[in-house]
Amino acid sequence: EAHEVPNAFMKEAEEIGYRPLIAEMRYALATIQSHNKDTGAEASYYQAASEASLAGDDILLARIYTDMIVFVGVVLARYDAGKVLAEVAKQAVLHAREGGRLEGDRLANLGYLLRESGDLGAAEESMNASLALREKIYGENHPTVADTLANLGSLYEAQGKYDLSQEVVQRSIVVLRATLGANHQYTVGAMSKLGNSLYSLGKYDEARALHETSLAAYTESVGPSSSRVANAHVNLGNVATAQRRFEDALVHQTEALRVRRHLYSAEHPDIATSLHNLANVYVDWGKFEQALPYFRESIEVRTKTQGPVHPYTAVSLVGVGQALLGLTRYAEAQAEYSRAHEMLSKTLGPEHPFNAYATTGLAETLLEMKRAKEALAPIEEALKLRVGTTMDPGELGDTQWVAARILWDLGQKKRSLDLASQAKDNYLKTKGTRPEKLKAASKWLAARAK
Repeated sequence: EAHEVPNAFMKEAEEIGYRPLIAEMRYALATIQSHNKDTGAEASYYQAASEASLAGDDILLARIYTDMIVFVGVVLARYDAGKVLAEVAKQAVLHAREGGRLEGDRLANLGYLLRESGDLGAAEESMNASLALREKIYGENHPTVADTLANLGSLYEAQGKYDLSQEVVQRSIVVLRATLGANHQYTVGAMSKLGNSLYSLGKYDEARALHETSLAAYTESVGPSSSRVANAHVNLGNVATAQRRFEDALVHQTEALRVRRHLYSAEHPDIATSLHNLANVYVDWGKFEQALPYFRESIEVRTKTQGPVHPYTAVSLVGVGQALLGLTRYAEAQAEYSRAHEMLSKTLGPEHPFNAYATTGLAETLLEMKRAKEALAPIEEALKLRVGTTMDPGELGDTQWVAARILWDLGQKKRSLDLASQAKDNYLKTKGTRPEKLKAASKWLAARAK
């Protein structure tokens, strides 16, 4: 239904040959499609760009290419294409000569793209440049600046700079409350980001309180069936899983899936994400058989919407491998982890940190199959990817714990014990999210200390 208005205006504009309006309506159509993660948005953006160029609307042309950085680069996960579009947008922005606002937008979008592609250092540089430019244009106490701070907070969280993340998001909230009000969607969105930072710090009760406040605010302002309400349920489900409240986690993730199915088509990417989230709850709960159908349905949806080779598909393949490993179906798990590794290397590059999920799982599977020699190469790769880059202590601990057992079997006992101790220390930092692994590592170390 949202498509009808721009289509109607575009038809009238085409009848009279008024290119500026045709360009604006094609851009409006592309924006709506992009919001719905409709892959057809890419063609609409290019059509809008062509019309804007013919109409001589340099500012609109720059805006179109700036928006495409996120849609093509992040939503479609074509990171290299997104970076090319960022350079195209840069030239378009320079040509537009509109005073810096579009360059601030371009730098913010490029930062988001770089964050998603795993280049966190370059992402920070781009986002800080956007922040400096926007502060110069709008002043420090402006909603656009506050939104930039909130997004910078999310980046700091991804970098493991949790205290800094909390600081900048809190600053964002102060500005948004003063300028837009406590119940504005941007203010509530910043509160959600603060909740995520607190979650990463292991402050689960505080995170839960913020996400519950966000859920109530969104439900009141936009109704119980909106994308923001679904996101709030996802956040609450993640907190519940971390606190080992698995029944509550299932309730929230199931509600998120229900809302998204109400909003979107059956093949929407967010449906696949919710299916993956439900599967993860079951994996963490140790109910591996129940997890498998959700992982496989998630892969099916992603394959239909984003193609058979996509990084998010690979992440769900890792999930299938986890479930099969838990069910001691080792040969099948090995095949899924290997497939995931190949896909991640192809789509993100072999140095991307996501590869460590696949190589850690593959190494653990080979270890369980009594093939420690074969497990050495993938676990060394995982260690290389995670040490110094992985900020989540639990994930680093997982890789160290697998590596310790492989190296012990291969007779490298000193390094094995060192890694096991490091894994135990990292599990202690997770604030109770991996109790079984902490217990296993502690028991293993105690047995070898005698």
